[in-house]
Order: sequence, then C-alpha cells, then structure tokens
Amino acid sequence: MPITINKNMIPFDPRSPMVTSGIRIECQPLLRGLKEAEMLQLADWIDQAICCFEQPTELARIKNEVHAMMSSYPLFGW
Repeated sequence: MPITINKNMIPFDPRSPMVTSGIRIECQPLLRGLKEAEMLQLADWIDQAICCFEQPTELARIKNEVHAMMSSYPLFGW
C-alpha cells in the first residue's frame, strides 16, 4: 500500500514557493475502496508513526496493523 508524501507549498502562503510549508499526501488506498473511517485510521497510524519514528517495535506494530486492515482491500487487476 504505497502512500506518497512530499513537501509542498500551501496555496496563498505569503512565504516564497521555495519554502515548503506543508506536505501533500497521495493515498492510493482510496483506489482500493477505503472510505472515511479507514482513512481516519490511516491518518491515526501516520500520526503514531511520526510520533514514534525512533521506536522500531512501535513502527512494526503499526505496519502489522496496516497490513491486517489492507488484506481486506485487495488490489484490483488491470
């Protein structure tokens, strides 16, 4: 489940466009049928991962929970 995050400018930000003041999250799980409740859970996991980025056991727990949820949303074939 790729989630792409990159630095991005915020519209109408008075600072220079060279100063990235926000992030953009591209979330392909939406294509797999996730709805609002699942997206809120993903946001919570992202928050947890940011808060405990130096704790490998917590990151592993989050990874396992993400994999468990996403197993209910298989990838579609082209």
